[in-house]
Amino acid sequence: MRDKDDAGTPNPIAGRIKWVIGRGVSQSGNYLRQFIHLGFNQDEAGRQVYDGAWPIIAGRRIALNFRWAQPDGVLELYQAGSEGPQWWAPWDDKVRGLPARGILDRCMASRTCPKIIEHFGSAEVWALKLTPEWVGTDAAEDIPLPENVRRYYIPSTTHGGGVGGFNTSLPGIGLPPVGPACPGNNFGNARLPANPVPHTQTVNALRAHFRNWVMRGTPPPDSVWPRMKSGDLVEAKREAMGFPSIPSLSAASQTAPDNLIMPVLDYDWGPQFNYNDTSGVPSKLPPPIKRVLTHAGAAGRRRRQRAGRRAGGAARRAARNLSGLEHHRGRRTSLPPGPDLRLRRRHDPVREDPGASAGERRPAPVAGGALHGSRGLRRGGARGGGEGGRGGVPAAGGRRPRWSSRPTRARCSG
Repeated sequence: MRDKDDAGTPNPIAGRIKWVIGRGVSQSGNYLRQFIHLGFNQDEAGRQVYDGAWPIIAGRRIALNFRWAQPDGVLELYQAGSEGPQWWAPWDDKVRGLPARGILDRCMASRTCPKIIEHFGSAEVWALKLTPEWVGTDAAEDIPLPENVRRYYIPSTTHGGGVGGFNTSLPGIGLPPVGPACPGNNFGNARLPANPVPHTQTVNALRAHFRNWVMRGTPPPDSVWPRMKSGDLVEAKREAMGFPSIPSLSAASQTAPDNLIMPVLDYDWGPQFNYNDTSGVPSKLPPPIKRVLTHAGAAGRRRRQRAGRRAGGAARRAARNLSGLEHHRGRRTSLPPGPDLRLRRRHDPVREDPGASAGERRPAPVAGGALHGSRGLRRGGARGGGEGGRGGVPAAGGRRPRWSSRPTRARCSG
């Protein structure tokens, strides 16, 4: 920390602050991810800025570093924000033809990466196009986490969590006659009451763990999020999820929650746009939609791999390859189980970032090191009363239901 500003005014807390943790909720969390990606965790003197970074209910990088950017965009039609790496470690973007990149590329090269904790609810999966961060654009496998990152998922919850408390009354009696307003533009009202499960308690616990990790080096609990390998991430359709038949919902739609998850659209912004950094000049407005990510290639590879295997296992793996995934444990409720279930840990092999030409505008080389993902489950509530989840508009003629988690039934977005 500087002892004075540019005008020579003394800093009254210079030398008294030992650790700094950056924290952002929703859109400001997306900003924090982009801040790290563009290398700003290294100051002008080459020093590390944040010791810890905590993007909360924020599953992408904010798009603000190009002409006509919409920094408050929520990935509605023709809004940038899904371009480039949404994942932390270098990973190939085969579907969009981009080389291996990761949000941490620059800070790994300068050795200024902070310790990171991120946590999400269901609204980020269904409405805010989160899950390419988990499985990439081809969804061939789970993307491993670096050792300095922890990830936690609070299933079925709204954007920021509910207000707590359960009311089993019927609409119009103990509950309002009209369901809660759904997030996004012109989504209307939900048919079912909002999920009340809060995030408050989980956030309080994570705050204590994060401080101990940054200040004392005590690792927090193992990461917990739905994964393809464990069978927790499946197709975003009612059959794959084991979604129950709910009379009031079935009366409105026989297929819901099918077709509710928001797709990722791959835009053509023109030759002056840098897709890896989401920067530059978009010369095509509105941008043509090149593709809606469908993962057909991954499905085809896995069909060949399934040949000769047991029918039951083959059917389960087939479900994971389709156009969207959903959190699934065979449970018949959208509310999470108890607060303290734990699974074991796994380690994934090192993935090296291949070289690239200068014309690709790649960031500084990434320092080598083992990457790992972990398995574990510590579920509970968290901070109450967040912002509503929002979503984009699917392209005409096609849709890619995104890799997803069990829906928040009170939300039109999931």
